[in-house]
Amino acid sequence: MVKAKRVIIQTDFTVNSLNIVVDLLDRYADQHFEIILIHGLQSDNSITELLGFHPEDHLEDLQTEEFIKACQLMRSKYGERINEMYADIITSQTDNYFKNYFRGNRIDHLVVAKDFRFEKVTPKSFDLLATFNRNSRIGLSVIYLDTQSESIPVIDKLDSLFFRRNWNVTF
Repeated sequence: MVKAKRVIIQTDFTVNSLNIVVDLLDRYADQHFEIILIHGLQSDNSITELLGFHPEDHLEDLQTEEFIKACQLMRSKYGERINEMYADIITSQTDNYFKNYFRGNRIDHLVVAKDFRFEKVTPKSFDLLATFNRNSRIGLSVIYLDTQSESIPVIDKLDSLFFRRNWNVTF
């Protein structure tokens, strides 16, 4: 069995944010991946919030039906090349939290679109790339990808993945 690279990609839970996943899989056609789509969501420091925080509760609210369908489509298209793909939430911007998250999850690479622009999904959302740059001594390697975002329609729909890639899809 081929060893999969474990990567993290920042997401805002839009279909367009998944284009970088497609770019990664197309560019490294001979690799297998475990993909964690992460979102920064600052938690309150209250004991109630810290004890009762469950990422699943927040992910259910943040992930749209279109986003989930797009993830399922990619898993179907790329088959065994995606060993695992799931969303997660990072709740702190501190050095130790980042270091422990990356080590604990055995992350190999952070994947970033060169033209990435952060958009807040909620008032508590924060830019993980800015936090990562402040904590650059974590030792995680970064893969920068040129995405074709300029040719992507602004409409955040599932069909934008098809038209962008000229995939032949039949139902």
